[in-house]
Amino acid sequence: MKENYFRMNRENNPNSWRDLNENDKILSIVCYIVAPDMRRKGISKALLNYACQYAEENGHDYVEGYPVKGEFNIKDCGGSASMYISQGVEMIDIPNGIIARKKLI
Repeated sequence: MKENYFRMNRENNPNSWRDLNENDKILSIVCYIVAPDMRRKGISKALLNYACQYAEENGHDYVEGYPVKGEFNIKDCGGSASMYISQGVEMIDIPNGIIARKKLI
């Protein structure tokens, strides 16, 4: 849950809670780690889709990821913004970063 993620909880990063209600339940995807020889095979997209399915089945209102802002580097474990965008996830600029947020139905 987002509230349990120190970097993005309400106290440490109130800007990351913009447009969210007090009782919204948010599943945070903090890091993707895919072996170098397995990259660019759709694994991160599959993990994102599974996380969204899991979150929806467990009563979450949103799924969030925290991709790198700017040019992607392979060491950025939050994934690339383009991966989230290709899956229809909204990108939200905040000071010092970007949030990939998907509202679940």
